[in-house]
Amino acid sequence: MSESRVVATPDVLVPVPDGWVVVDDAPEAVVLAWPERPDDSFRPNVVVTRRPSDEPVPAASADVVAATLGLQRDAQVLAVEPLHDGAVPSRLVTYGYDSDSAYVCVQQWVFATGATHVHVTASCSIDEMLLVHPHFSELVRGLDFSPGGAP
Repeated sequence: MSESRVVATPDVLVPVPDGWVVVDDAPEAVVLAWPERPDDSFRPNVVVTRRPSDEPVPAASADVVAATLGLQRDAQVLAVEPLHDGAVPSRLVTYGYDSDSAYVCVQQWVFATGATHVHVTASCSIDEMLLVHPHFSELVRGLDFSPGGAP
């Protein structure tokens, strides 16, 4: 991952995986995607969103599960895992759903900073999960929640 390609939000610095495209970098939503495809198939993507909240991470992950089941009628929640590898409390919610073109696998990391919930939602087709998962993991490991939120 290129250290020089970073998108700043008010709460977190988001590294951009090599070869990925920044589709949107507004303060409320950063959208990164795999390069365009000639066949117009589902593109792996990562969306980073934020919302003010002082609720702890268990409440944030419960909200993700409820929203997933409410928005995706056929969604299947596969796992909710507490994570203990960073300074910011977090959980990983894994789910999937059928789209028109593919079964989509989603990994949604939820971080509770004490004042904000930061969601990192990474999506890809099931056929590409093994190929794309390392990019998702590396991006999440590279998140920087330093005070100030700017490089």
